[in-house]
Amino acid sequence: MGEGERAAAHDAMSRSRAVRTASGLSLGLAGLVILAPAAAGLVRLSPSVTGFVKPRAAVITVPSSINHSCKVNVAAALNSFLASVPADSTVEMPSGACYRASTSVDVAGLVGVTLDGGGAVIRQPSYVKDHFRPVLTLDNDSDVTITDLTVKGPSSVGTEYTEGDYGIYMSDDSDVTLSSVTVDDVKGDGIILSPADDHRLNEDITVTGSTIEKVGYHGVTIQAVSGVTFSKDNFTEIGVDAVDMEVDQATTVFVDGEPTWWAEDGVRFEDDTFSHILRGNWIASLQGQEVQEDDLQLIDNTLATPGPGLSVQIVGNPEEPNDGLVIEGNVVEGTQWSSGSVVDSPGAAVIGLTYVDDVTISGNTATFFDGTPTDYPNTPWIPAVAIHGVAGCEVDSNSFPGALVPLQVDPPSWPARTPWAGTPSSDESQSGNTYGPT
Repeated sequence: MGEGERAAAHDAMSRSRAVRTASGLSLGLAGLVILAPAAAGLVRLSPSVTGFVKPRAAVITVPSSINHSCKVNVAAALNSFLASVPADSTVEMPSGACYRASTSVDVAGLVGVTLDGGGAVIRQPSYVKDHFRPVLTLDNDSDVTITDLTVKGPSSVGTEYTEGDYGIYMSDDSDVTLSSVTVDDVKGDGIILSPADDHRLNEDITVTGSTIEKVGYHGVTIQAVSGVTFSKDNFTEIGVDAVDMEVDQATTVFVDGEPTWWAEDGVRFEDDTFSHILRGNWIASLQGQEVQEDDLQLIDNTLATPGPGLSVQIVGNPEEPNDGLVIEGNVVEGTQWSSGSVVDSPGAAVIGLTYVDDVTISGNTATFFDGTPTDYPNTPWIPAVAIHGVAGCEVDSNSFPGALVPLQVDPPSWPARTPWAGTPSSDESQSGNTYGPT
């Protein structure tokens, strides 16, 4: 037998052999479900669809030896278990489990893994101000889905000194989906997308059907991402700004033409609900520095008042303005307010954009406060949109009853009334909007 024949025969024999399990048991029956012990927990191998048994995706149960009644701190045990999970696995938590975690639970370096919480809770019992202590950390994961899990902090009473009590901290993640996840009762930000130590951005992140509630500071903070979609999510009882897109004292660094470190590109909020935003804005990006922020889309969201309603405040970089902003089909339930006073008209515009190019604001609905029947009745004083240094802005087909005007172009600043001295806006248009006394 020649070398080629021997190789072919060996290959045929290899294909016909049974799969050998970790315990040493050989089975030759295709399509059989194999149960085998694993260091991390019980592993179930999926049946074969070929002529021999080939594992497809292991289903691993979190070991019952890890206390799941929230009586003791199990962060270290959970982290050890999660670090052992192989690629392309499904991890199942016991239904209704509660894991007490005094330090962060880390989902790090996983590939192709689904974590099914089964309604489980990861609970942080306490937090000390000015510390970095997320409840759940996702770092350097790829093609990972987390579903049906609650991340719970100690309290929703927060300030800038408790921002480090993040519900979910994400860095250097790609193709990660959070589905039916709840972040509840954290003192800091609900979710943050942060740059990695190696300066890479998060990429292609999806948060859907999830709830961010009772958050002491920002609902979501976006600092480092190329592609993130929030859809069909519920944001409620947020301390300051539902969405914070500010980066303090930082600059986008380009490597081979690609942004690294800090960039906020391809951000999309669609069909989400926002209510009870206690202070600040719906969208706040008031950095005015060299952080790239392109292709921001705010589409078909519901904004309940009291709260900031449609308030979007963005200040870009005059040297390299933001490029691409769509605000479309959003509905404010209740009355739209703004800063200022009817006796000192005009007040602050609800949507204020500086150095943001290629803007579309279309098909939005908000009823603006224009007095009461007994106090300045039918007296519009709140502008809907004000732009400064913007190249390309369409404001059309919006329903803004009670608004003073649909669009102000390079108006004096508010509240100082200082004339605009920056680059003039250009290529703006407005049509088909309703506004004026209600």
